[in-house]
Amino acid sequence: MRLKITRLAKIIVLLLMIWSVYAALSAIFGVVVYFPLRIAATEPIPEYRWQSVRVAILLTFAYYGLVYVFDAAREVFPIHFLKIYLLMLSISCVFIFPQHGVEWPEYFFLVFVATCASTLHLASKQNYRRYFKKR
Repeated sequence: MRLKITRLAKIIVLLLMIWSVYAALSAIFGVVVYFPLRIAATEPIPEYRWQSVRVAILLTFAYYGLVYVFDAAREVFPIHFLKIYLLMLSISCVFIFPQHGVEWPEYFFLVFVATCASTLHLASKQNYRRYFKKR
């Protein structure tokens, strides 16, 4: 079971990585793409998407700021950053989507992000215990 979750997490990270590179390269060439594969030239990026990402970045910064203040020596792995950012994005979507009266199909984005965050959490949980285990 553990191996399956780890494999699923790696597939999720790989797919998100491919999408991120594609979106970044598209932006360099003047084409703005937002998740999943919508081109902003045909329709503007909705305000609630911008707000969700903005709030998620601010919450992620606040989280790591607290971690630093209270445990500056704690080592953080890249999978932890991805997990926390996706969790914060889920939380921000939960509050911002209803404020903007988002239609129900857009909530699939929230479900997708929350599922990714949960999978990364389950896949990375044992790794942290192993890294910080006293010998």
